[in-house]
Amino acid sequence: MPDFPQRWGAYVLIRPLGSGGMGTVFLALTRAGEEETVCVIKRLTAETLSDSGRRKRFQREGEISRTLSFEGIAKTLECGEQQGEPYIAQEYIEGRTAAQLCAAAGGVGERLSPLMVAQIGQRVASALAYAHRRDVVHRDIAPSNVMISFAGAVSLIDFGIARRSGDPSLTATGDFIGRAVYTAPEVLKRGEADARSDIYSLGVLLWELLVGRLPALGELESHPDPSSLATGEVIPADLDKLIVRALDPDPARRFSSAEDFATGLLHVAPGGLGRSAELATLIGRCYEVTREHERLQADVDEARPLLATGALDGRQAAAKGARSSALRWSLLLGAGAAVAAAAAIGLCGRRSESGFVVPVASPSPAAPPAAPLPRSTALPGPAPMGRSERREPIAKGTPAAERLSHAKVASTAARVSAPTSHPAAPDPGQAGRLLDRARDSLQDGDLESAALNARKAVETGTARQRSAAHLIMGRVLLLEGQRNQAADEFVEAIRLDPENTTASDHLAGLRRKGVE
Repeated sequence: MPDFPQRWGAYVLIRPLGSGGMGTVFLALTRAGEEETVCVIKRLTAETLSDSGRRKRFQREGEISRTLSFEGIAKTLECGEQQGEPYIAQEYIEGRTAAQLCAAAGGVGERLSPLMVAQIGQRVASALAYAHRRDVVHRDIAPSNVMISFAGAVSLIDFGIARRSGDPSLTATGDFIGRAVYTAPEVLKRGEADARSDIYSLGVLLWELLVGRLPALGELESHPDPSSLATGEVIPADLDKLIVRALDPDPARRFSSAEDFATGLLHVAPGGLGRSAELATLIGRCYEVTREHERLQADVDEARPLLATGALDGRQAAAKGARSSALRWSLLLGAGAAVAAAAAIGLCGRRSESGFVVPVASPSPAAPPAAPLPRSTALPGPAPMGRSERREPIAKGTPAAERLSHAKVASTAARVSAPTSHPAAPDPGQAGRLLDRARDSLQDGDLESAALNARKAVETGTARQRSAAHLIMGRVLLLEGQRNQAADEFVEAIRLDPENTTASDHLAGLRRKGVE
């Protein structure tokens, strides 16, 4: 992994925010005249650069996103090429994804209120209404593609698989791109995505935020009203009805436009426009926002000289890297950003189906592959959410905590904590499949299977995959109440991948509670 910060064309790449199958997103600094801009740079991997289909999809993302200018959509600043390599420069949003915020809230014993959920939905629906008026269908609405700034502003991000009505298909016949759990029935059956399918996806997102978990197979048909399954705060009847209508399997019976959906949500949450004080307050209880600002400022101060001087020589880079690492550790571990110790959304980071991890605006996620690449707000390792089509239906009214209590956990802790060995030649493909199974099992409450698959991934994966596996094993131990052992797993996850934000947040939360 190259030293950071590093000069790259007109930008200084400060640190990676996240990476996925197609590329990596970097926090970056640039300057126009006397004005400095902190942004994110999205680049493709060397392997993806040689894939004409993916390269075309990336170029189409740039073409679409730069035509959108709306307060609730992350702004694209520039689409260009550096030495023949395409990139997208976008607005940096200092905050967290909705998936991360839900997980962090669970870690401090809170959750998003129905009012907050309605405010998030109103803002996303307004962003969709704007995109739809410009003939753009997002096609990837999910909690990991909704950013919430530390000030409480909500933005829609990642148009990586967005399409306009006249765009040619870049997918082979019979292939499906997207997350099945959020995808409208007509798209799964016929591949026909339009504005109404985005409305359905937003309905699933709001259902998930209110209920506290993803819907199981067939559950939206039998329980489209989140109030029938949600526990805790009462869901207003009007909000319930809006979500039921958005989730209607017949597109003709859904809202005629995202604007109509936004209007209905605004009646439920009149403060939904602009920033939400309630969301900002919740974020402030979940994260050390002041510390996050300090870390960002320290990163920018370190990168600034490179705007004028270009690349550092080797010794300077090594010295800067050591100082930067020490500073980041002191800020990151002192931040105390608490994250979920319960089975909520955003368990281990989620990869956008466009192939990029949706970056996170503060403690950085996963370290990049051998080549550098960029985008907007991200999580650590890949963990697709759209797995419910392989799950057994969940009993009506069964909350996540109760499902977890039914899991087979007798010998899980011993297996998780057992020492592991790493082969000389890792198998990243096999490890990736094992991690997907482990995340699915964790989401379903099968802690034993989650731990066993994660342990196997440790034995076959790359350093970053092993980091993700130790994160999962730490979460299993947390759910079993074994905090000290969980902390050991999070420490190992951070050792393998210092940019594993979720592990760092978990460890910081445990240390706030006195776990060493």
